[in-house]
Amino acid sequence: MKVVNQKLSSVDGKGIMMGRTAFTDDYADRQTLIVKVLRSPHPHAIIAHIDTNKARALPGVALVLTHHDVKRNAFTRAGQGYPEPSPHDKFVLDNRVRYIGDEVAVVAAEDEAIANEALRLIDVTYEVLPAVLDFENAKDHASVVHPEEDIKEMFPIGFEPKRNIAAAYHMEVGNVGEVLEASDVVIEESFYTQAQAHTMMEPHTANARIDVQNRLVIYSSTQTPFHIRRIISQALEIPISKIRVIKPRVGGGFGGKQAIHGEMYVAMVTMRTGRPSKMVYTREEVFEATYTRHPMRLDMRIGAMRDGTITAIDCQVLSDTGAYGEHALTVFMVTGSKVLPLYNKVKAVRFTGDVVYTNHTPAGAYRGYGAIQGNFALESIIDMLAHELKIDPIQLREKNMIKEGETSPIFEIMGEGTEGTAMTMETCKLETCLKRGMALIGWEDLYPKKAVNDHVVRSVGMAIAMQGSGIPLIDMGAATIKLNDDGFYNLMVGATEIGQGSDTVLTQIAAEALMTTPDRVIIYSSDTDLTPFDVGAYASSTTYVSGNAVLKAAKKMIEMMTDEAALAMKTNPDKVSFDGEVFSLEDGRQITLRDLSNRLYYNEDQKQLTATSSYVGPKSPPPFMAGFIEIDLDTETGEIKINHYASVVDCGTVINPKLAQGQVEGAIVQGLGMAHFEDVKYRKNGKLLTNSFMHYKIPTVKDIKKLTTEFVSSYETSGPFGAKSVGEIGIDTPPAALANAVYNAVGVRITSLPITSEKILMAIKAKDV
Repeated sequence: MKVVNQKLSSVDGKGIMMGRTAFTDDYADRQTLIVKVLRSPHPHAIIAHIDTNKARALPGVALVLTHHDVKRNAFTRAGQGYPEPSPHDKFVLDNRVRYIGDEVAVVAAEDEAIANEALRLIDVTYEVLPAVLDFENAKDHASVVHPEEDIKEMFPIGFEPKRNIAAAYHMEVGNVGEVLEASDVVIEESFYTQAQAHTMMEPHTANARIDVQNRLVIYSSTQTPFHIRRIISQALEIPISKIRVIKPRVGGGFGGKQAIHGEMYVAMVTMRTGRPSKMVYTREEVFEATYTRHPMRLDMRIGAMRDGTITAIDCQVLSDTGAYGEHALTVFMVTGSKVLPLYNKVKAVRFTGDVVYTNHTPAGAYRGYGAIQGNFALESIIDMLAHELKIDPIQLREKNMIKEGETSPIFEIMGEGTEGTAMTMETCKLETCLKRGMALIGWEDLYPKKAVNDHVVRSVGMAIAMQGSGIPLIDMGAATIKLNDDGFYNLMVGATEIGQGSDTVLTQIAAEALMTTPDRVIIYSSDTDLTPFDVGAYASSTTYVSGNAVLKAAKKMIEMMTDEAALAMKTNPDKVSFDGEVFSLEDGRQITLRDLSNRLYYNEDQKQLTATSSYVGPKSPPPFMAGFIEIDLDTETGEIKINHYASVVDCGTVINPKLAQGQVEGAIVQGLGMAHFEDVKYRKNGKLLTNSFMHYKIPTVKDIKKLTTEFVSSYETSGPFGAKSVGEIGIDTPPAALANAVYNAVGVRITSLPITSEKILMAIKAKDV
């Protein structure tokens, strides 16, 4: 292959680096209204009275909106397929606030200073209600987060709001209780994960205007422009044909922009005033009033025989969705569906639990999407089992893990296969990943630990993971290729470039299929008027789902061009060969692509050639990974130094090794952030304390000495040129790998994230008592 599997630079990288107009705020009108939101100071309250007269009278204020001014339509902010698997439990503005940061009123003014002053002038009287701040006591709590009658689920998801349950699920294969009772060894433990923040560089940003056709045009830093259009149409009762959403460059999303945030408010302001408007979230608002990762408690039981055969896995989960149920069920489901199949030889497996409402910042999509929480629990208890059985943890995994050609009943039960069948692993190179990872980290020399000096221990830990490649039989991507005069192409895709390099990857797929160079394929993405439909950037879908659509469209374009070349040379299409530049016949006659395109558009048989194709995956082939960490741990302070993280990944054909390495290593750093650095703290009243980069520590290049990433040889026949996904797989292994390395170093098992020095030191002291 000439273009695929090549380390090409991003198609937009240089332009962004040079500061050219690229991001949402760059496209805001110069005379735009500034939109600001008054937010609740209470975690749970009724708005008893709100007086906006002083704010409305302030010179420079164009509009003030409260719940009295907006029709009460329940919707979900989650950018997901329709009908959404998230409950419709949110209102544009409501008379009840459910977390500190919830929306109370919207102001639009001539500048930011006036808008902020208007917020100060709004007088609100609150009837403060008891708050639900402990998710372990949320179920059947006396205080109900959502007592209103006009909310609903779109289809059965276990929605019981009067019990503070946003979603629930139960699945069991075999009889877990009986199999555990018959097992030689049973290990039980509970694991806790925190409400990690997304910390993307660009905050949530949106602007709106009315175009010359009297249509609403929204620029948004979103991951899901087509979903944004649909949600605004439904919530504000604007015909969807009157809305256009454009996604420019996005400075990071990580799931935090897989939802509607400021778009609703700029849409309302512009529709009511007729003027352009914009909203740029402050960093405090991003932390407090957008999304977090779902905190979870995972109660694990695992059974095995003395020979190392794992017999049963029992996983019971309690997930905190915060004030609203966005992504509640689906994140919860992925905690099981993208984790438990790793050990597919068990006699019985159970996955069950609830997703509960609390009065905390809403949780939502976040890279890893539940799999990282499940992986932390499962891969930790696997090491605990290995220790109990006195078996090397890698040998225990090799004996029990899923392998190529195998399947798991969980795939069918939890939606990872066609009806009546379970997905089979066509590509699974976990064995190769493990062996190579051991070599890269020096496992044989370092496991379990070595003394560096009298108080510093060097140790290693590891974990394996799987993810997915889109949502099978649900999510669709489409692509259109247009042939231009002079023989170059436009590629139009709905797929959403959010900094991960999807525009580049899809350009490479098209160029490879069209047998041309990437500079001859000009890509345009994510404009709901001008590009074909795509669900957006989530579920690790773009390379596999959108890439397959691009590949199909390119093949169709070649067929169309070959037909036209045959017509021009007065022959049959099956006699024409094409090498990307020239259409040839065996008798020596030929016509170049440039001449053919000019002929079509200026001279003879004139017509425009465009090819459109779409793709819905019948399965979601998982990428796999083995992650290995080396740390130095100071036994006197509990301090950890991360020396090396080695990742070995099976993602099928690597379309762009440079970008794929960036995806894996960026995800590894985020995973290490969740594992060790990112501590979420609240006041007793539910106010987030860690709401700025001054107080919320994320890892930097100084915190991780070395990252090594390798890709094993693999080819997934259902993927474009053999590719699977790579965007999320890197984030899953660091929490468990670090927990296992800490145990190997000092013999203490940390079961709650983040794994801080304080927790380690306290555990060491408790162990020594």
